Amino acid sequence: MQMVDNQAINIERLAAHQADKSFASGLYATTQEATANYYADLWFAGGRGGGPAVVRIDVPTSQLNEFLSANKLGFETPVRETDRNIHSDAKLAWLQQPRFDYFYSQVTMKSYFLEIPLSLVHEDKRYPDRNTRHVYEHLKHTLSHASPFPLPAIDVSLVDGKLVVTDGHKYLWIARDLAHPWIRGIFRSETKEHDGVLSEIPPGIRITPREILEREEALPVVRGYHVYFFEHPLNQEAQKRFLADIAGFFERLDTPLIGPLEKRVFGWAFPFGGECAEFEALLPVGDTSWCGAYLTICQAFSRNVQRIVTFQGARFPDT
Repeated sequence: MQMVDNQAINIERLAAHQADKSFASGLYATTQEATANYYADLWFAGGRGGGPAVVRIDVPTSQLNEFLSANKLGFETPVRETDRNIHSDAKLAWLQQPRFDYFYSQVTMKSYFLEIPLSLVHEDKRYPDRNTRHVYEHLKHTLSHASPFPLPAIDVSLVDGKLVVTDGHKYLWIARDLAHPWIRGIFRSETKEHDGVLSEIPPGIRITPREILEREEALPVVRGYHVYFFEHPLNQEAQKRFLADIAGFFERLDTPLIGPLEKRVFGWAFPFGGECAEFEALLPVGDTSWCGAYLTICQAFSRNVQRIVTFQGARFPDT
Protein backbone atom coordinates (compact mmCIF):
# COMPACT_ATOMS: atom_id res chain seq x y z
CA MET A 1 0.00 0.00 0.00
CA GLN A 2 2.82 2.40 0.84
CA MET A 3 4.45 1.70 -2.52
CA VAL A 4 1.18 2.41 -4.32
CA ASP A 5 0.70 5.63 -2.36
CA ASN A 6 4.18 7.06 -2.82
CA GLN A 7 5.63 5.18 -5.82
CA ALA A 8 8.79 4.70 -3.74
CA ILE A 9 10.25 2.42 -1.07
CA ASN A 10 9.86 3.95 2.39
CA ILE A 11 12.78 2.51 4.34
CA GLU A 12 11.77 4.09 7.64
CA ARG A 13 8.30 2.57 7.48
CA LEU A 14 9.59 -0.89 6.56
CA ALA A 15 12.24 -0.78 9.28
CA ALA A 16 9.64 0.19 11.89
CA HIS A 17 7.37 -2.64 10.70
CA GLN A 18 10.19 -5.19 11.08
CA ALA A 19 11.43 -3.92 14.45
CA ASP A 20 9.54 -6.48 16.54
CA LYS A 21 9.77 -9.42 14.11
CA SER A 22 11.76 -12.60 14.69
CA PHE A 23 13.63 -12.46 11.38
CA ALA A 24 16.63 -10.27 10.60
CA SER A 25 15.57 -6.85 9.39
CA GLY A 26 16.42 -5.60 5.93
CA LEU A 27 15.18 -5.39 2.35
CA TYR A 28 15.11 -8.90 0.90
CA ALA A 29 15.69 -8.90 -2.85
CA THR A 30 15.96 -11.54 -5.57
CA THR A 31 16.89 -11.61 -9.24
CA GLN A 32 14.45 -14.50 -9.78
CA GLU A 33 10.99 -13.22 -10.72
CA ALA A 34 9.36 -16.58 -9.95
CA THR A 35 10.74 -16.49 -6.42
CA ALA A 36 9.51 -12.92 -5.88
CA ASN A 37 6.06 -13.87 -7.14
CA TYR A 38 5.98 -16.94 -4.90
CA TYR A 39 6.53 -14.85 -1.77
CA ALA A 40 3.98 -12.26 -2.93
CA ASP A 41 1.37 -14.98 -3.40
CA LEU A 42 2.27 -16.51 -0.04
CA TRP A 43 1.84 -13.28 1.94
CA PHE A 44 -0.88 -11.47 0.01
CA ALA A 45 -2.88 -14.18 -1.77
CA GLY A 46 -6.60 -13.54 -1.83
CA GLY A 47 -6.17 -9.79 -2.22
CA ARG A 48 -5.02 -8.80 1.29
CA GLY A 49 -4.03 -5.14 1.22
CA GLY A 50 -4.62 -5.01 -2.53
CA GLY A 51 -1.91 -7.58 -3.27
CA PRO A 52 -0.23 -9.72 -4.35
CA ALA A 53 2.39 -7.56 -6.06
CA VAL A 54 6.12 -7.36 -6.53
CA VAL A 55 8.40 -4.34 -6.96
CA ARG A 56 10.95 -4.47 -9.76
CA ILE A 57 13.96 -2.17 -9.60
CA ASP A 58 15.97 -1.92 -12.81
CA VAL A 59 19.54 -0.87 -12.08
CA PRO A 60 22.58 -0.75 -14.42
CA THR A 61 25.04 -3.50 -13.50
CA SER A 62 27.87 -1.07 -12.81
CA GLN A 63 25.67 1.01 -10.53
CA LEU A 64 24.50 -2.05 -8.59
CA ASN A 65 28.05 -3.38 -8.20
CA GLU A 66 29.21 0.00 -6.94
CA PHE A 67 26.37 0.12 -4.41
CA LEU A 68 27.02 -3.42 -3.15
CA SER A 69 30.76 -2.88 -2.92
CA ALA A 70 30.43 0.41 -1.03
CA ASN A 71 28.12 -1.22 1.53
CA LYS A 72 29.93 -4.59 1.72
CA LEU A 73 26.85 -6.49 0.55
CA GLY A 74 26.79 -9.83 -1.26
CA PHE A 75 24.45 -10.83 -4.04
CA GLU A 76 23.40 -14.05 -5.77
CA THR A 77 23.73 -15.84 -2.41
CA PRO A 78 21.13 -17.44 -0.14
CA VAL A 79 19.45 -15.28 2.48
CA ARG A 80 20.28 -17.86 5.13
CA GLU A 81 22.27 -21.07 5.08
CA THR A 82 19.06 -22.99 5.77
CA ASP A 83 17.42 -21.54 2.66
CA ARG A 84 19.70 -23.22 0.12
CA ASN A 85 16.97 -23.51 -2.46
CA ILE A 86 16.07 -19.82 -2.38
CA HIS A 87 18.72 -18.92 -4.87
CA SER A 88 19.91 -15.56 -6.12
CA ASP A 89 18.68 -13.71 -3.05
CA ALA A 90 20.29 -10.97 -1.03
CA LYS A 91 19.41 -9.04 2.09
CA LEU A 92 20.17 -5.35 1.91
CA ALA A 93 20.60 -4.06 5.44
CA TRP A 94 18.83 -0.79 6.16
CA LEU A 95 20.80 2.17 4.89
CA GLN A 96 20.31 5.89 5.03
CA GLN A 97 17.57 6.94 2.62
CA PRO A 98 19.74 9.16 0.37
CA ARG A 99 22.09 6.25 -0.34
CA PHE A 100 19.22 3.94 -1.23
CA ASP A 101 17.60 6.63 -3.38
CA TYR A 102 20.68 6.25 -5.58
CA PHE A 103 18.77 3.36 -7.14
CA TYR A 104 15.81 5.26 -8.50
CA SER A 105 14.54 8.71 -9.37
CA GLN A 106 11.47 10.23 -7.79
CA VAL A 107 8.13 9.61 -9.52
CA THR A 108 5.61 12.43 -9.90
CA MET A 109 2.56 10.19 -10.40
CA LYS A 110 0.49 9.15 -7.40
CA SER A 111 -1.54 5.94 -7.28
CA TYR A 112 -4.90 5.25 -5.71
CA PHE A 113 -6.81 2.10 -4.85
CA LEU A 114 -10.34 2.23 -6.25
CA GLU A 115 -13.49 0.18 -5.70
CA ILE A 116 -14.88 -0.29 -9.22
CA PRO A 117 -18.18 -1.85 -10.32
CA LEU A 118 -17.41 -4.51 -12.94
CA SER A 119 -19.71 -2.84 -15.42
CA LEU A 120 -17.40 0.19 -15.48
CA VAL A 121 -14.22 -1.75 -16.35
CA HIS A 122 -13.51 -2.12 -20.06
CA GLU A 123 -10.97 -4.03 -22.15
CA ASP A 124 -9.05 -2.57 -25.08
CA LYS A 125 -7.08 -4.58 -27.64
CA ARG A 126 -4.29 -2.03 -27.33
CA TYR A 127 -3.76 -3.31 -23.77
CA PRO A 128 -3.84 -7.13 -24.03
CA ASP A 129 -3.24 -9.61 -21.24
CA ARG A 130 0.52 -10.25 -21.16
CA ASN A 131 0.54 -12.28 -17.95
CA THR A 132 2.07 -15.71 -18.58
CA ARG A 133 2.81 -16.68 -14.98
CA HIS A 134 -0.77 -17.59 -14.07
CA VAL A 135 -2.72 -20.58 -15.36
CA TYR A 136 -6.27 -19.24 -15.64
CA GLU A 137 -8.26 -22.28 -14.50
CA HIS A 138 -5.85 -22.87 -11.60
CA LEU A 139 -6.07 -19.24 -10.53
CA LYS A 140 -9.84 -19.25 -10.85
CA HIS A 141 -10.16 -22.33 -8.66
CA THR A 142 -7.84 -20.80 -6.05
CA LEU A 143 -9.81 -17.55 -5.90
CA SER A 144 -13.16 -19.36 -5.83
CA HIS A 145 -12.55 -20.27 -2.18
CA ALA A 146 -14.11 -18.09 0.49
CA SER A 147 -11.77 -15.29 1.57
CA PRO A 148 -12.00 -12.35 3.98
CA PHE A 149 -10.48 -10.15 1.27
CA PRO A 150 -11.61 -8.94 -2.15
CA LEU A 151 -9.92 -10.22 -5.29
CA PRO A 152 -6.43 -8.85 -6.04
CA ALA A 153 -6.35 -5.39 -7.58
CA ILE A 154 -6.07 -4.77 -11.32
CA ASP A 155 -4.29 -1.85 -13.00
CA VAL A 156 -6.60 0.59 -14.78
CA SER A 157 -6.13 3.73 -16.88
CA LEU A 158 -8.41 6.26 -18.53
CA VAL A 159 -8.52 5.56 -22.28
CA ASP A 160 -10.87 7.58 -24.47
CA GLY A 161 -12.90 8.51 -21.40
CA LYS A 162 -13.33 4.90 -20.24
CA LEU A 163 -11.63 3.00 -17.43
CA VAL A 164 -9.59 0.27 -19.14
CA VAL A 165 -7.75 -2.65 -17.56
CA THR A 166 -4.04 -2.50 -18.42
CA ASP A 167 -2.78 -5.30 -16.16
CA GLY A 168 -4.46 -8.02 -14.13
CA HIS A 169 -6.87 -9.10 -16.86
CA LYS A 170 -7.23 -12.59 -15.40
CA TYR A 171 -8.42 -11.18 -12.07
CA LEU A 172 -11.06 -9.21 -13.97
CA TRP A 173 -12.20 -12.28 -15.93
CA ILE A 174 -12.39 -14.33 -12.73
CA ALA A 175 -14.42 -11.61 -11.03
CA ARG A 176 -16.90 -11.84 -13.91
CA ASP A 177 -16.95 -15.65 -13.88
CA LEU A 178 -17.53 -15.72 -10.12
CA ALA A 179 -20.20 -12.99 -10.35
CA HIS A 180 -18.41 -10.48 -8.14
CA PRO A 181 -20.17 -7.10 -8.28
CA TRP A 182 -16.96 -5.03 -8.07
CA ILE A 183 -13.18 -5.26 -8.10
CA ARG A 184 -10.29 -3.23 -6.73
CA GLY A 185 -8.19 -1.25 -9.15
CA ILE A 186 -4.99 0.80 -9.02
CA PHE A 187 -5.27 4.12 -10.83
CA ARG A 188 -2.32 6.48 -11.38
CA SER A 189 -2.77 10.20 -11.57
CA GLU A 190 -0.80 13.42 -11.28
CA THR A 191 -3.63 14.70 -9.08
CA LYS A 192 -2.69 14.73 -5.39
CA GLU A 193 -6.17 15.24 -3.92
CA HIS A 194 -8.94 12.64 -3.69
CA ASP A 195 -11.60 15.01 -5.01
CA GLY A 196 -9.46 15.70 -8.07
CA VAL A 197 -9.10 11.99 -8.78
CA LEU A 198 -12.85 11.41 -8.45
CA SER A 199 -13.45 14.16 -10.99
CA GLU A 200 -11.25 12.30 -13.51
CA ILE A 201 -12.96 8.91 -13.34
CA PRO A 202 -16.52 7.82 -14.19
CA PRO A 203 -19.18 8.26 -11.50
CA GLY A 204 -20.00 5.25 -9.34
CA ILE A 205 -16.37 4.56 -8.40
CA ARG A 206 -14.99 5.31 -4.95
CA ILE A 207 -11.49 5.51 -3.52
CA THR A 208 -10.70 2.64 -1.15
CA PRO A 209 -10.56 4.00 2.40
CA ARG A 210 -7.00 3.89 3.65
CA GLU A 211 -8.04 2.43 7.00
CA ILE A 212 -9.44 -0.65 5.25
CA LEU A 213 -6.13 -1.38 3.50
CA GLU A 214 -4.17 -0.71 6.69
CA ARG A 215 -6.45 -3.04 8.66
CA GLU A 216 -5.93 -5.82 6.11
CA GLU A 217 -2.15 -5.37 6.10
CA ALA A 218 -1.99 -5.30 9.90
CA LEU A 219 -3.58 -8.72 10.39
CA PRO A 220 -0.89 -10.97 11.95
CA VAL A 221 -2.71 -14.24 11.15
CA VAL A 222 -5.18 -15.02 8.39
CA ARG A 223 -7.19 -18.14 7.66
CA GLY A 224 -6.80 -19.10 4.03
CA TYR A 225 -6.32 -21.78 1.42
CA HIS A 226 -3.13 -23.06 -0.16
CA VAL A 227 -3.84 -24.60 -3.56
CA TYR A 228 -1.40 -26.69 -5.60
CA PHE A 229 -1.77 -28.21 -9.06
CA PHE A 230 0.54 -31.03 -10.18
CA GLU A 231 1.88 -32.37 -13.45
CA HIS A 232 0.15 -35.70 -12.76
CA PRO A 233 -2.54 -36.75 -10.24
CA LEU A 234 -1.31 -37.67 -6.76
CA ASN A 235 -1.79 -41.32 -5.84
CA GLN A 236 -2.77 -42.25 -2.29
CA GLU A 237 0.83 -42.49 -1.13
CA ALA A 238 1.66 -39.08 -2.58
CA GLN A 239 -1.46 -37.61 -0.98
CA LYS A 240 -0.33 -38.88 2.42
CA ARG A 241 3.10 -37.39 1.79
CA PHE A 242 1.52 -34.06 0.85
CA LEU A 243 -0.48 -33.94 4.07
CA ALA A 244 2.54 -34.88 6.15
CA ASP A 245 5.12 -32.63 4.49
CA ILE A 246 3.25 -29.60 3.20
CA ALA A 247 -0.03 -29.28 5.10
CA GLY A 248 1.68 -30.73 8.18
CA PHE A 249 4.24 -27.94 8.04
CA PHE A 250 1.70 -25.61 9.63
CA GLU A 251 0.85 -28.12 12.34
CA ARG A 252 4.54 -28.21 13.31
CA LEU A 253 5.30 -24.51 12.79
CA ASP A 254 6.74 -22.78 15.84
CA THR A 255 5.52 -19.18 15.71
CA PRO A 256 4.65 -16.70 18.46
CA LEU A 257 1.54 -15.66 16.54
CA ILE A 258 -0.34 -18.97 16.96
CA GLY A 259 -0.78 -20.76 20.26
CA PRO A 260 0.65 -24.31 20.51
CA LEU A 261 -2.81 -25.77 21.27
CA GLU A 262 -4.64 -23.70 18.67
CA LYS A 263 -6.15 -25.57 15.70
CA ARG A 264 -4.09 -24.77 12.62
CA VAL A 265 -5.29 -26.91 9.68
CA PHE A 266 -9.05 -27.05 9.10
CA GLY A 267 -9.49 -29.32 6.13
CA TRP A 268 -8.02 -30.59 2.88
CA ALA A 269 -9.09 -32.06 -0.43
CA PHE A 270 -7.66 -33.52 -3.65
CA PRO A 271 -10.05 -32.33 -6.38
CA PHE A 272 -9.68 -32.70 -10.15
CA GLY A 273 -8.98 -36.41 -9.73
CA GLY A 274 -5.97 -35.74 -7.49
CA GLU A 275 -4.34 -33.32 -9.91
CA CYS A 276 -4.94 -30.62 -7.30
CA ALA A 277 -4.23 -30.59 -3.56
CA GLU A 278 -5.54 -27.91 -1.23
CA PHE A 279 -5.90 -27.22 2.46
CA GLU A 280 -7.15 -24.45 4.71
CA ALA A 281 -4.91 -23.29 7.51
CA LEU A 282 -3.97 -20.44 9.82
CA LEU A 283 -1.18 -18.49 8.10
CA PRO A 284 1.03 -16.29 10.32
CA VAL A 285 1.61 -13.57 7.72
CA GLY A 286 2.93 -11.24 10.41
CA ASP A 287 5.95 -13.52 10.90
CA THR A 288 7.77 -14.24 7.65
CA SER A 289 10.61 -16.23 9.19
CA TRP A 290 8.99 -19.54 8.16
CA CYS A 291 8.52 -18.77 4.46
CA GLY A 292 11.96 -19.93 3.28
CA ALA A 293 11.64 -23.29 5.02
CA TYR A 294 8.16 -23.76 3.55
CA LEU A 295 9.42 -23.10 0.02
CA THR A 296 12.26 -25.58 0.57
CA ILE A 297 9.81 -28.30 1.63
CA CYS A 298 7.53 -27.62 -1.33
CA GLN A 299 10.43 -27.69 -3.79
CA ALA A 300 11.60 -31.02 -2.32
CA PHE A 301 8.10 -32.44 -2.82
CA SER A 302 8.11 -31.15 -6.40
CA ARG A 303 11.46 -32.83 -7.10
CA ASN A 304 10.99 -36.10 -5.27
CA VAL A 305 7.27 -36.89 -5.28
CA GLN A 306 5.30 -35.08 -7.99
CA ARG A 307 6.17 -31.91 -9.89
CA ILE A 308 4.21 -28.84 -8.75
CA VAL A 309 2.95 -26.88 -11.75
CA THR A 310 1.29 -23.98 -9.92
CA PHE A 311 0.88 -22.63 -6.42
CA GLN A 312 -2.05 -20.23 -5.85
CA GLY A 313 -2.57 -20.29 -9.61
CA ALA A 314 0.96 -19.10 -10.45
CA ARG A 315 3.76 -21.16 -11.96
CA PHE A 316 5.83 -22.70 -9.19
CA PRO A 317 9.58 -21.87 -8.86
CA ASP A 318 11.08 -25.35 -9.20
CA THR A 319 14.65 -24.44 -8.26
